[in-house]
Amino acid sequence: MKNKINLFGFIALSVIISLLTIGCSKDDEDEKEKPVEEGPTVTSVTISPTTGSVTKGANRYFYAKVIGTKDPAQNVTWSIDEASKKAGTTIASGLLTVASDEALTSLTVRATSTVDSSKSDAITVTVTEWVFGGFNGETLATSSSTGEQITRKVNGYDVELWNQNKQGTTSMTLGEGGTFKCTWSGILNVLFRSGRKFSPSKPHSEIGDISIEYNVTGYTFTNSVSYLSVYGWVTNGSPDKLIEYYIVDSYGSYNPGNGGTSKGTVTIDGGTYTIYEKTMTNKPSIQGNNSNFKQYLSVRNSKRTSGTISVSQHFQAWADKGLTSISNGKLYETALKVEGYQNNGSAEIQKNILSINGVPIK
Repeated sequence: MKNKINLFGFIALSVIISLLTIGCSKDDEDEKEKPVEEGPTVTSVTISPTTGSVTKGANRYFYAKVIGTKDPAQNVTWSIDEASKKAGTTIASGLLTVASDEALTSLTVRATSTVDSSKSDAITVTVTEWVFGGFNGETLATSSSTGEQITRKVNGYDVELWNQNKQGTTSMTLGEGGTFKCTWSGILNVLFRSGRKFSPSKPHSEIGDISIEYNVTGYTFTNSVSYLSVYGWVTNGSPDKLIEYYIVDSYGSYNPGNGGTSKGTVTIDGGTYTIYEKTMTNKPSIQGNNSNFKQYLSVRNSKRTSGTISVSQHFQAWADKGLTSISNGKLYETALKVEGYQNNGSAEIQKNILSINGVPIK
């Protein structure tokens, strides 16, 4: 009897061991059959804008997009291919700074993915020399005979002086390219601007990548309301679908976004801008003195009076924040502008280079 029990126990133990072995083998097979989870892959890197120019002693931002599967990291390493560049010519975080004594006439800017160093993009940036030639052109001034608005086409730039109600004294003296100097006193509202007016027949995306490189000196005013900005209009064909837009780099103590709805912030050209949307009622516009329209504004938190403004980047940022009319409408104007309201002031725009797809307008 004892032997039978031992035999039964031995058989039971063998069955258990076999089952465990089968289970382990099954687990091993399942483990082997599981596919290996692959990480993100990079197929390409693209730099925008795809070309460009930077004057000696100035800088400009470029942007890189890493394209691939499973949302690869957007981090890139920026570099300049030319070893013979001057020590002061550098690029970091997309900001290309060209030394004032740079001898090269072009630079190859490269962005390389940190996920896959075999994937990169490179563009050619033209190095130009900017020599300010002074303000030797025509002087514009509003009077009873000129009306509120004076316009000119000079050096490929559309120039405009608008003085509401012809109040006070205004003066705008033109220089080379898009440069000008301006003074005003005793005014209600005055706008001095120089840029490009379009048909308008195309949205901004069909016109191309728009940017303005600028330098302003002597920007002074006597009260809190004055703006140094990129300015323009977008139209959808009817007065109630107008958009007046501002990219404000400097201003007085009065924030031009006051009274609007904040749409958040965006970092462009090395600075943080707060985006606002405002509704304007019975205000002057390109379609009359009693128009209703929207205002889109990017207001820079750290003020400046020189640098590069990547206009198209702001258009995209507004669309990303839900202000999609900027993309659907037809671009009427892009200009560098100085504005004053109920005050006295002056400014010298010694550099104003508007570029489309990296090529300065003429």
